[in-house]
Amino acid sequence: MRKYPNPLVLLVLSVLIAPAASAEHFSPPDWHGQDGATSQEWRFDTNSNPATPEEFSNSFGVPQAIITPGPASSGWWLPDPESARVYGTRTGFWELSESGSVEARLPLADYTEIWVEVIYFVDITVAPIVTVAGADPTGSAEMAQVENVMASGTWYAGRTKWSVAEGSHADTVVVGPGEWGSAVDSVTVHALAEVPVLSLPTPGDANMDCSVNVLDLLFIRSRLGQSVGSGDNWQADVNGDGAINILDLIFVRNHLNTKCEGQEP
Repeated sequence: MRKYPNPLVLLVLSVLIAPAASAEHFSPPDWHGQDGATSQEWRFDTNSNPATPEEFSNSFGVPQAIITPGPASSGWWLPDPESARVYGTRTGFWELSESGSVEARLPLADYTEIWVEVIYFVDITVAPIVTVAGADPTGSAEMAQVENVMASGTWYAGRTKWSVAEGSHADTVVVGPGEWGSAVDSVTVHALAEVPVLSLPTPGDANMDCSVNVLDLLFIRSRLGQSVGSGDNWQADVNGDGAINILDLIFVRNHLNTKCEGQEP
């Protein structure tokens, strides 16, 4: 497991020589929206812990984040107008202190690429260290200024990219701790997973009992609208279009009374 070095010096230089970024988030990966691509964004609008992302798209399940504030942490902040002079317009963030961290856990899948974006505050606090166990960083860390709070410090967005070697397993992203503690406003994780090619031995045999009949219709009906990537739901996607809907019921109807090869009709 590799770690990126503390980028505080680079951040100070970037403020001096580069203009502020026009957007808070970097562009998503070019594979965003493809089969096996997932995204999850924790904005920490509430102090829920474990935290479910405010927005996510992951066919493998529901991501969760475990927040572990350090002993000197002031916890979750929802700034009011008075504290805005210190923290600007950011709303809902965790002040983690020296040993605090956010652990983003993705549903189990064969991930091959992971991109992590963190929005964090820099004053005496610094950029949190991002680690992905089982993955190696690719390229250099990217940084952009998000909001400069004249009275105190600056919010930055930092992005790191990771590659998961074949045969390795990576599904946990740890943000922090920073050397002097970190304040984290959001964590966004894009991850690309290999999607296994699954097919039924007999077209339309959703419950795989070697006979296409009303039981297959019931199997599909009980899973209508659910994620294909959850449990045995892939079997209900009998037409292989990535969704469980009425088209699968029609597919089964058109194959009623089909048997496994070698069985009597």
